[in-house]
Amino acid sequence: SGKAGGSALYSAAGDEREARVIREENERLVLQLVAKTTELAEMSEEVLMLRRDLARIKEINQGLTDRITFLEAAANAAAGGAMGAPEGRGMAMAPPPPPPVKGGGGGKPTKPVKGKK
Repeated sequence: SGKAGGSALYSAAGDEREARVIREENERLVLQLVAKTTELAEMSEEVLMLRRDLARIKEINQGLTDRITFLEAAANAAAGGAMGAPEGRGMAMAPPPPPPVKGGGGGKPTKPVKGKK
């Protein structure tokens, strides 16, 4: 009976140690999960800001493309008009000013992405 009682006592102490180790591991994993969840939320916010910046930059690029196309057409029209104009008549009429570029600056700068400078 003494042997059986000692064995049960040893087993109970082992179970307590094992339970403590498991609780510590669980606590460590919960802390790690909280840290990763916070990191994910920050990264999601950065992704949203980068997407807004990208949309704004695409809009600016489209405006610049439109302006370049307009200026090329005006230059071609002026070159064609000047070459085809009879002597003494002068140059073709100057083209109207190009359209303004949309979204050209003045935007709120975004915060830098962590780890990238």
